[in-house]
Amino acid sequence: MQISVARVAFVLWVACWAAALPSGSAGLLPSLFGSSKRAPVSIPLEVMVPHLTPSYADPWNPQSLTDADPWRDSPTADEVAAADPTTYKPRLTASSNQVCGGLSLGDLPWKTGSKTDGFVRMGKRAAPGKPGKRADMLACLADINNCGMGAGKYALGTKALKNLKRQTPLKIGGMEKLKSCAIVGNSGHILDGNYGKAIDNHEMVVRFNTLPTSGYTKKVGVRTTFRFLNHARSFATCHAPGHVLPEYNTSVPHNNELKGFILWHPNEREKAKACLDKRFANRLKVIALSKRLTIDMRIMMSYVRTEAKALGVKGMKSSMPKELTSGAHAILMLTRMCKKVNVFGISSFHQVKQKVGVNQHYQYSGRENLRTSGQKYHDWSLESFAWKLFHAAGYVTVCSA
Repeated sequence: MQISVARVAFVLWVACWAAALPSGSAGLLPSLFGSSKRAPVSIPLEVMVPHLTPSYADPWNPQSLTDADPWRDSPTADEVAAADPTTYKPRLTASSNQVCGGLSLGDLPWKTGSKTDGFVRMGKRAAPGKPGKRADMLACLADINNCGMGAGKYALGTKALKNLKRQTPLKIGGMEKLKSCAIVGNSGHILDGNYGKAIDNHEMVVRFNTLPTSGYTKKVGVRTTFRFLNHARSFATCHAPGHVLPEYNTSVPHNNELKGFILWHPNEREKAKACLDKRFANRLKVIALSKRLTIDMRIMMSYVRTEAKALGVKGMKSSMPKELTSGAHAILMLTRMCKKVNVFGISSFHQVKQKVGVNQHYQYSGRENLRTSGQKYHDWSLESFAWKLFHAAGYVTVCSA
């Protein structure tokens, strides 16, 4: 019986390959050469792809995640404060009637005694009556100091605000009818003021993606109730929370106040929710905004866009943007949940720029430029106008600009 050189070489290669397998993998050989039991082939993924650890073996399958989770060992705010008496530990003291959570006069974006100052301090929206003039609204768009009663009446008379007024209140994550809510964006202009204590005074504090608060507490505060996550940050937070989630930094107080995440991005939203539910089971809520709600938000912004065109707002895209930003989803949601919505670090009167210099970052953490995807899918000019309109009407207060 003659044996070919090729067959001998093949047998030797298989023998060397089998010797290199980890223990417990011997069952592979019978399946290759034939066996009456026909044992199923099972090669550990970390053997096939050595650079993957078991924790991240299959980043699209939440069942592959391990139970290792430093979250359960993180100290409470009281424990952090006890260990370091000098730790900044704010108390919730602001009421819904305080301007911007009790922000000091020097940090308000408008001047004391201006039209805006008097109007905002009324603590309510413009009174019904004779409609405001278009000139009043244009003056407000040009300068936040001019957003007085006239601009407020004009804004409330638009179809956009009439539509917003008709919308029913929301209850999300067991929360509704909140007294005061702070929306804290990532814009670099938030470093221009000391907003931290005022932000922390709100009943609910919403932040975006995974930008840190540590190192910026005087500017952005430390409390976080919910984080809005986009597509990329949703999966990054699920698979590597210790690397990307600021609340894992146990040296910062109030990390235990985080209640959960809100997902809005339509791409793989349910898959991201399943992944985060697996990672943070019974510890943090994961809320995926419904398709119906996100459609309502787009309809709302289409009304805003019609008004922007009527007022001659420049710089908008030729059609409705493919996606609203995380900030837009947060503002449109919280105007239906909170009596008072105060906005920090979101561009409105402070315009978004495609590229900025070293001393004027796009994000307060240091990133200088807009991502290409952001420029492609979002309409910054439309949203900036929307928040000016909402501010004029008294539905939100722009607290940094």
